[in-house]
Amino acid sequence: MYQTFEPELVYFAQNSLLEGPVWDSQNQLLYFVSITDHVIYVMNEQTKEIRTYLTSGPVGAAALYGEHELLSAEKEGIFKINKETSERTF
Repeated sequence: MYQTFEPELVYFAQNSLLEGPVWDSQNQLLYFVSITDHVIYVMNEQTKEIRTYLTSGPVGAAALYGEHELLSAEKEGIFKINKETSERTF
C-alpha cells in the first residue's frame, strides 16, 4: 500500500536556485545551499529559525563534518567552516 504525501513550503528565500539538502537528525537541522547567491542555509525544523554562512563564490554542496564543522564545496575548492564562529579554512 502506498502513502500519498502533499508537499509543503517550509522556507521561501526568494533565491533562483536552492540545492543539496542535508538533514542533521541529531540536531533537527536542515542544511541547503544557494549556488548563485553564495550562501549555505541552516533551518531549525522546530523553530523555523534560519542561520546563514556566506561562501566566497558559487557553492554546490555542504556536508556535515564532525560536531562543530561543515564542509563547503565551492568553485575555488573545499572549505571547512566552523559552525560556531563561521571561520573558514582551506
